[in-house]
Amino acid sequence: MQLTGIITNFNKDWKTGKAIVTLLLDTTNMECIEKLSKLEKLTIAIKKFIKKRSLDANAYFHVLVNELARHYNISDTDMKIKMNLDYGTIARFEDGRIKGCKVPDGTDMKEIYKYSKWYKSDENGDDCYIFYKETHTLDSKEMAQLINGVIQECENAEIETKPKAEIESLLKEWDKK
Repeated sequence: MQLTGIITNFNKDWKTGKAIVTLLLDTTNMECIEKLSKLEKLTIAIKKFIKKRSLDANAYFHVLVNELARHYNISDTDMKIKMNLDYGTIARFEDGRIKGCKVPDGTDMKEIYKYSKWYKSDENGDDCYIFYKETHTLDSKEMAQLINGVIQECENAEIETKPKAEIESLLKEWDKK
C-alpha cells in the first residue's frame, strides 16, 4: 500500500532512543489502517512527495516529438526513444542505484528494454547499458526536463513551439495539479 500524508508530530522514545512519528494520512480507509496496525512489523518508506505530471504535459510532449520525427523523417516511436535517452531521467532502484544491464555484444536492446542507452563494453566484450524511465512514469519535474530538451531540439530544427511565457504557465499548472 502506498499513501500520501504529512508528519504531524515526532518525538524520541527515551527508553530506546528510537524515533516516534505521528502521520496524518490522506485516507479515510480505517479498516485497512487497522489491519496494518495489527501486523508485528512493517517496512516503511517515507520520501518527499512529488506531484505527478498532467496529461497536458504528455500531450504537448507527443506533439513536439511528432513534429521532430516528421522533420528528420523517422518514426514517432524512434524519435520518442531518442528524446527520452537524450533528455529523460535515468531509472534507479529505491536505494539510488542506477538500473541497467550487461548483455552479449550484438544484442538488440530494443527487444529487451527500449529506453536503454549503451555506455561501454566491458573487458569481456559485453555491452553495458543504462536504463531510462518510461515517459509515463515521470513526475512533473522530470517531464519538464524532458520537454525543455525537446523544445530546444525543435528550436534548433526551426520548428515552432509555444511561446516561453505559455510554457512557463504550463509548468506552473503542472505544479498546481
